[in-house]
Amino acid sequence: MKTEPTEINFGDTPCAGGQRKIVVYPFNEESIEENVADDIQPANYRIGRLDKQVYEVIYVGRVEIRQDRGLKDRMNEHLAEFEGDCYFEWNEANNVPDSYIRECLDYHCWSKVGNLENQEHPGKPSGYQVICPVCGK
Repeated sequence: MKTEPTEINFGDTPCAGGQRKIVVYPFNEESIEENVADDIQPANYRIGRLDKQVYEVIYVGRVEIRQDRGLKDRMNEHLAEFEGDCYFEWNEANNVPDSYIRECLDYHCWSKVGNLENQEHPGKPSGYQVICPVCGK
C-alpha cells in the first residue's frame, strides 16, 4: 500500500489558516505506522479525500491525553469507518483546551465548506473550562 506523503495546494480555502500547501498522508495502516510517531498527543486531525489535488476534509477530530500511542492509535481506530481513497493530516496541540478550540474551528469551517461527516459539534474535554470560540458551546 501507498505510504508516501503528498504535498497539495490548499488554494483559497478559508479553512487553511493561511497555509498554501500542506502534506497529507495515505489513510491506511502501513502509512499510519510509518508516518505517525508514537505518543503524539494532544493533537488535531483531519481526514479527507483528494480530487485532482484538491483536499476535501470529511472528518475532523482531536486526541486528548491517552494511555496508548496517542494519535497513532486514534487513526487506527478510524480505519474501519472510512471507505475509499482517504488521506489524513494533523497538528500537535499545546494542551487539551487548545486541541478542543482547534477542533471547533475546523468543525465550523469545514462543515460550511465541504461534506463534513461529523454531525455533532465537538464535545468539551472533561475537566476543562473551555468554550468554542465560534458558537460559545
